[in-house]
Amino acid sequence: MPFNVYAATAFANIRDLQTALPYAVKAVDVVKLGHDGNSGAEAAYSVRGQLRAYSGDLKGGDEDMSVAEDFGRKGSSPGVLKRDLQFHADLLNRLNRPEEARAKLDEAAKL
Repeated sequence: MPFNVYAATAFANIRDLQTALPYAVKAVDVVKLGHDGNSGAEAAYSVRGQLRAYSGDLKGGDEDMSVAEDFGRKGSSPGVLKRDLQFHADLLNRLNRPEEARAKLDEAAKL
C-alpha cells in the first residue's frame, strides 16, 4: 500500500479529516498514473471514498467506493472487498438508495 494511503488512514484515525483527505487524493493520483496494482488501487479509492463520505461528500464517496469495489473484485482480498461493500451499503442507505444497498450487502454476504 502506498505511503499516502497510510498517511490518510492515520490522520483519519485521529479524526483529522482535513489533513487526511489530501493524502487520499494523492493516493488516487498515484493509482491514475498506473503505479499500483488492484489491491493498492482498491485501498486508495476506498480510503478516499470513506473520507469523502465522512466529510459530507456522499456522492463523491459513492463514486469512489464503486471504483474501489471494481478493483477489489479483480484483487485477491475478499475480506477487504467485503468491508468496502458493507461501508458502501451504509452510504447508499444514507443516499436513500436502499435497493442498491441491499445488493451490496447480498454480494458481501457471499464473500
